[in-house]
Amino acid sequence: MATGRTAQALLSSEAYMPFYLDYFLFVFVAATGFLQLGVTRGRLRGLYFIGSRVFNFALGMFLSCIGFIGFFYSDFRNVSDTTAGLDGNQQSIIFVTATFSSLLFSLCLSSFLNRKLPESNESGYGLQILAHKTFFSAIKCTSRALWNP
Repeated sequence: MATGRTAQALLSSEAYMPFYLDYFLFVFVAATGFLQLGVTRGRLRGLYFIGSRVFNFALGMFLSCIGFIGFFYSDFRNVSDTTAGLDGNQQSIIFVTATFSSLLFSLCLSSFLNRKLPESNESGYGLQILAHKTFFSAIKCTSRALWNP
């Protein structure tokens, strides 16, 4: 009898994530994919998740597609904001939070994964320094230059 209740609870709508968590999760995944597509296009090796440019591009495409497909095909999404959907204010706050979280996640994960990126003496300005260094090593290098005149 207990297994019947468990199966029934899994099939009921109570077992699924709330709409706002679905929205956050899939925007986070899609934004992470788009960030990887952008860093691959810009050849910013310090922000790659995978060392190969081709595989990093494929990962970006995969994450971007999973974000859209997962959101629109996981459940019925044509919901009015007056019933169970998100109103514009909630949607914009969750979108900005998810994209900012995706950026922070990408910076931290890529800095960890690429921590053994060969040190380069090449300098650059702005984002171009990330072609040769990870985000954290670029911050460390830039802060040294600012504080030591």
